[in-house]
Formats: sequence, C-alpha cells, structure tokens
Amino acid sequence: MKKYFPFLLASLIIAGCSAAPIGTIHYSLNDLQEKIEETFNDTSFSHAHWGAYIESLNTGEVWYERNAEKMFMPASNEKILTSAAALIKLGP
Repeated sequence: MKKYFPFLLASLIIAGCSAAPIGTIHYSLNDLQEKIEETFNDTSFSHAHWGAYIESLNTGEVWYERNAEKMFMPASNEKILTSAAALIKLGP
C-alpha cells in the first residue's frame, strides 16, 4: 500500500484541482506550486519517482511540471510484473 500512496495522493490533488469550479480556488499559482513541491519533497516519499505536468485548459499556460520529459512505466504494467513475481514466489 505504501508503494501506491504517492500516486493516490497525486491523483487526489490533481482531481481536486480539476474538479473545483472556477472562482472557488483561493490559492495563487505560486502557492499551489509551493504546496505541490512541499508534497513531492516530503521525506516520506524519498524513494518515490514523481512525474507531473499541469497545464491550463483555457490558456495553455504550464502551471507546474516535474520530470515531465521522463518516461514512466504505467501502473497497470507494473501490476503484471508484481503479480507474476508473487505467483512464482508464493505459488498459485
């Protein structure tokens, strides 16, 4: 569960930001960037690999990016490898 917590947290942050109606967000762009950085830099996630790219749908302005140019293996593909390793190690 610990392994997936950073991804869950990032999903909740992004979903929360994208679901908020216009006019209800009370953070400046700098405050939002600082809060995201604070979360990503938390020592609890020192072994996590973060990748994020947040862009305004209205203007195309990039609000935040971190490791946006790097490629990550999708979680669905990771589950295949994890399941195969568990099956080999633990048996059917």
